[in-house]
Amino acid sequence: MRKNILIKNALLAALTTIILAITALSVNSAFVKPQGNDCFSCHRKHYEATTTPNHTSNNFPTKCDTCHRAATGAWRPATAFNHAGITSGCYDCHKAKYDSTTNPNHIASNFPTTCEQCHKSTNSWKPASFSHTKFPLVGAHTALQCSSCHQGGQYTGLSGECYSCHKAKYDSTTNPNHSAAGYPTDCTQCHSASASSWKGAKFSHTKYPLTGKHIGVECLKCHPNNQYTGTSKDCNSCHKARYDATTSPRHSTIGLGTNCEQCHNTSNWKPASWNHSSPPASWSLTGLHTTLTCTSCHTNSQQLSSRECYTCHKARYDATTNPNHASSGFPTTCEQCHNSTAWKPATFSHTKYPLTGLHITVTCAKCHLNNQYAGTPNDCYSCHWTRNQKDPWKLRLGQTCEQCHNTSAWKPANWSHSNSPASWTLTGRHSATTCITCHTNYKQITSRTCYSCHKPVYDASSNPKHSAAKIGTVCENCHNTSAWTPGKFNHATDGKGSISSKMASVKCNNCHPNNSNYTRSATQCLGCHKKKHYQDPCAQCHYTSGKWDNTR
Repeated sequence: MRKNILIKNALLAALTTIILAITALSVNSAFVKPQGNDCFSCHRKHYEATTTPNHTSNNFPTKCDTCHRAATGAWRPATAFNHAGITSGCYDCHKAKYDSTTNPNHIASNFPTTCEQCHKSTNSWKPASFSHTKFPLVGAHTALQCSSCHQGGQYTGLSGECYSCHKAKYDSTTNPNHSAAGYPTDCTQCHSASASSWKGAKFSHTKYPLTGKHIGVECLKCHPNNQYTGTSKDCNSCHKARYDATTSPRHSTIGLGTNCEQCHNTSNWKPASWNHSSPPASWSLTGLHTTLTCTSCHTNSQQLSSRECYTCHKARYDATTNPNHASSGFPTTCEQCHNSTAWKPATFSHTKYPLTGLHITVTCAKCHLNNQYAGTPNDCYSCHWTRNQKDPWKLRLGQTCEQCHNTSAWKPANWSHSNSPASWTLTGRHSATTCITCHTNYKQITSRTCYSCHKPVYDASSNPKHSAAKIGTVCENCHNTSAWTPGKFNHATDGKGSISSKMASVKCNNCHPNNSNYTRSATQCLGCHKKKHYQDPCAQCHYTSGKWDNTR
C-alpha cells in the first residue's frame, strides 16, 4: 500500500513538472517575435480571456505591444498604457482600488462603479471630484470632509434636509429656543447654506413684518421666555405698560383706544400724531386748536362730555361784556360768531336783520342798548324815532323811514313827493325847492292849490294888481312852475273876449288904467275908443293889426 502511494505521488510530481515546462515554453515562445510582428495572431486567446480589464468589451486595440513589451520578458504587468480614447471601463482594471477604498467606503456606500464620475484624470487617481448634484454643496459645506455628513460611511439614503444633520444645533439653540418656541425644522427659512457661518440668521417676519425700530429689537423683547407661538400682533399686548403709564394725556382715563398705531409708528414712539378725527373724539381740529396740547382741553386727562365750543369756552362766554353774552341771552353756539382761527374779531351773521351801509360800522351797543339783544325790533322807526325823536316832521311823513333814507347815509333824503302823504308830484322849480320853503316850521300844508302858498305873491302883484283887478286865485291859469313871470293870460279863454294881435302887444294898464276895471264888460273898440268916433264902429275904417292911422 505504501509503495503504491509513493508511485502515485511520483507520477503527479512528474506530471506537474511536465505541465510547468510546457507552460514556460508557451510563455517564452510568446515573446519570440513572430513573423509579421502580429502578437494578436498568437495571443488572441489571451486577449479574449483577459477580464482585468476586459479587452473585448472595452474595445481594446489588438496591437498588444501597445501595452505589453516583449523585451521585458514578461506578459505582466502591462506598461506604457495610453488611456487616450478610454472613457469607461475603469472598474475592470481598478476594482481592487474600488474595493479597498475606505474614505469613503465605496462598497458599503454603494458607490457606482463608473469611476470616471469622480476620478477625472488618468494621470492621477487622487483627488477625486464628486459632483454633489442631489445636494449641491455651497458655502461652508464645500470645505467639509465627506465623513462630516456621511458618518459611518453612510452615503445612501441620507436626507437633503438641513435638520437631518443639524438637529443637535436646533435642539441646543436657546436664543431663541427653537424647540420650545415651536420653530419649524426647515432651517433654510432663517439660515443660508451659502453663508460662511451658522449664525446671523435672518428670520422673515412675514406674519408680522418688522419695520422701524422693531428691526433692531432682540427677539426676547417681544417673545419673553422664548414664547414664539401665539404671540399677539396687537401693539398693546407689548406696550400696555407704556399705555397705562402715559400721563400726557392719560390714555386710560381719557378713553383713548388701545390701537396704538393710530397715533404712534414703529420709527419713533414720540411724537405721536393722533388724528382727532378718529374715535373716540371723531372731531377734526382746525385753526388754533391744532397747536394746543391735549391737556389744554382735556384737563386732568378727562374726556370731554361734549364737542360744543361752550363746553370749553364757558368762562369766556360768561366774562364777555362787549356785548354781555349772558345777560343779552346770546346763544351758546359760539361758532355762529367765532371761529377756530382766532377768537377775535367775531363775525356775527346778522341774518334776521342784514347789516348794510353805515350799519356795518356801528357798534352793537348803539342799537342794542343796555346789552339788550333779544327782542330788538328790526324796523328803522324803532331806533330812529322811538329812541331819538329827532324827526322835525313829527312823524307827519310816516314811519317808513326807508322811503326816503338809506343805510349808506341819512342825508340827503330821497323822498318822492308823489308818495303819500303828499301824493303831489313836484315839477319845475318846485323840485329844486327845499321842503321848509313850503313847509314852514315843518308844518303840513292843508291845500294843494298854488294860492295856498303863493297868496303873498298874489297880493303883492301890481302889474296888474291881482286883488284889485279881481283876478282869480287859480294861479296856474297864467303861471307855471318853471317861472313865475311872465304870466300868460289868454284873453280868449280867461277874459271876456278875444283881442286882436295889435291889442295883444299892448300893456294891460293901457286898457285897464290904474289896475282897475279888469272886470269891465266892453269887448268892442268903442269900449275904449268912444271919444274918437261916437257910435261909429271903428273896425269899419281901422285895422287892428296895423297902425291906427292907416284907414281903409
